[in-house]
This record gives sequence, C-alpha cells and structure tokens, in this order.
Amino acid sequence: MANWKYTLDFKKFYNDPNTSIKEKAIKACNIIESTFPDPDSDLEDVWYSFESAIDTEDFNSAMEQLYDWADQEIPPRGQWPPNKKCWVKTF
Repeated sequence: MANWKYTLDFKKFYNDPNTSIKEKAIKACNIIESTFPDPDSDLEDVWYSFESAIDTEDFNSAMEQLYDWADQEIPPRGQWPPNKKCWVKTF
C-alpha cells in the first residue's frame, strides 16, 4: 500500500448499473474539479478525456489515464511505503 496525498471518491456512482457512462463521466469531472481546483496539465488532459467520453471504451480509457496520473510518486521520494499522489476509490 502507499501513502496517498489525496482521494477521489467515485464509489457512489462507479459500479451503479443505473448510471449511464456519460453521467459517470460528468460525475468524475465534478469530483476532479472539486478536489483539484487548480489541476496540473496532465490532470486537465484526464478531465477532458472524461468530458468527451461517450461510451464505455472512452470512459475506461479516461480511467486508465487517471490511474496513471494518480499513481505517480511524490516527494519525499524513496520512502516506504511510497508517497503517491491520489487514491481513486471505486469500491
């Protein structure tokens, strides 16, 4: 496990079969915006991927981008457990 600096909590909608992909993408954008009001350019790219998601493939691609962004090690580096940027809670 890691020491996570932030958490994005998607569990309320992520596994809900009654929530459309577009609704999930909008909710993801809202949570990202509220957690990171001044995002770096990489997270902005992730946000735009969610905003433009129109199907499951697009949404899953945006989630992969988010996981890659969130899993970056942050200072102080070389710690155990490692310091990571953000936990994405989906369950």
